[in-house]
Amino acid sequence: MLIAVLAVLAVLTSALAACGSQPREANSAVIIGNRIVSVDDVQRRLENALNNEPAAKELAKSHKLDLVSRSIVTQLVRHELITEVAKRENLSVAEKDVDELLAANAPPEDPVQRSVQAAFDPKEYARDRLLIQRLGAKYQDKVEITFDGATVRSPTDAKAQATELATKIAADPAKAAEIVRAAAGNDPEAQSPVQPVLGQALSPISAFQIAVENNALLSPVFAAQKGAVVAFPFSSGDQGGGSAWLVALISQRDNNATLPADQTAAASQVSPQWQEEVGNRLIGPVVTELGVRVSPRYGVWDELAVAVAPSEGEKTGVLLPAADQQRS
Repeated sequence: MLIAVLAVLAVLTSALAACGSQPREANSAVIIGNRIVSVDDVQRRLENALNNEPAAKELAKSHKLDLVSRSIVTQLVRHELITEVAKRENLSVAEKDVDELLAANAPPEDPVQRSVQAAFDPKEYARDRLLIQRLGAKYQDKVEITFDGATVRSPTDAKAQATELATKIAADPAKAAEIVRAAAGNDPEAQSPVQPVLGQALSPISAFQIAVENNALLSPVFAAQKGAVVAFPFSSGDQGGGSAWLVALISQRDNNATLPADQTAAASQVSPQWQEEVGNRLIGPVVTELGVRVSPRYGVWDELAVAVAPSEGEKTGVLLPAADQQRS
């Protein structure tokens, strides 16, 4: 009799737990670890933007509020990630720094970004930005990534070629150099669209220098861990109207590197905007640890952008785990 009663109680408890959890998940905009952000929260923030930012009202007229909602979800995820990372890294921001940022920064020109800022408490938003900058500044001369891969340039199908090359490397990472050379071809006069980049080391400082000198954005690589294969566009419009993609197998990631003297000397030249750019990528690997699930109504999580993308096909690029995770 006791066993029967316990069995009934177990079923009832399970049913009640399910009734308590399913509506929360059904109403979730995004789940970060065990933290649930509700659709109601996103909607409330969107209404704040509509009530306080003229740009949001204009976007509503052109049926583009989905862009604002998606960016609000991105900011909510980043807030959770930077809060977690700040605890681990002992990062903090003085209230006077928050006030100074608010006083110094003009509203962004982009109407979506203006609307997103209006959806949040100004000090909370500014504090998150400063914490991300602090993270980027702390690791700009400490992180060094080494990769084997290639650049892929094409006026028509760079994305397809880069994705195919990344898939081949991920399937057999031990032969990455061989795969890249085969894709490039053996004739140096043929000017292949695929150019090998082997044993390349990149830090946030050297990536900043490349961005300034060559208008090439390589920051997404800092969102990847050792053993991952990434492919993403790093420049466009300067090669016969086509785009250029980087394909890279991350063979090493050193978070406490000693950089060359010329890079260390250039550390003071790195802008706060770049520190924020890199800092946003550095919080990306925490997603792998905590887990992020985005409601389909907003899109999918983009690992390289550390943001919400409208769909899988609209992500910044691809991030694939290599078949062999035991690379030395």
